[in-house]
Amino acid sequence: MPLCVTFRQMPAACGTQSVYHEGTERSLLRIRKEAMHELGIMTGVIESVDSAARAHNATRVLKVSLSVGVMTEAIEDALRFAFEALCEQAPLFKDAQLDITMVQPRSRCVECGLEFDHDRYHVTCPSCGGFAELIAGKELSIDSIEVDIPDGQDD
Repeated sequence: MPLCVTFRQMPAACGTQSVYHEGTERSLLRIRKEAMHELGIMTGVIESVDSAARAHNATRVLKVSLSVGVMTEAIEDALRFAFEALCEQAPLFKDAQLDITMVQPRSRCVECGLEFDHDRYHVTCPSCGGFAELIAGKELSIDSIEVDIPDGQDD
């Protein structure tokens, strides 16, 4: 029987630099050091999900849903690659699915109060040209997990 558990987790971020990594079925995959950033993020996600799944006596993790802000500079493909690599090492995660929602940046002007969507580079107010504070787009959270729990062991 599937169970959906919702909680928040905010792993830390790292810097950038280019490195090369030889993958399994992917002969040569260029991953920036940000992929190390993604590996650290996914390690924290896997540990948190593993802990929650075991707390509910789950026999298997079916799906992990994340919200990742574009301003975290986390690369979706690198997150997926790290998730797949880490799941290979954890029997509880065999065939687990990863759902990622990328959250676009949204800011509020500190001068006029206008809320507006923008890309990573243009964060000044389109109305008055004032400075803006980021209100969305830097999230990194585990929205939910779906697990198998043997019958009769629901919490």
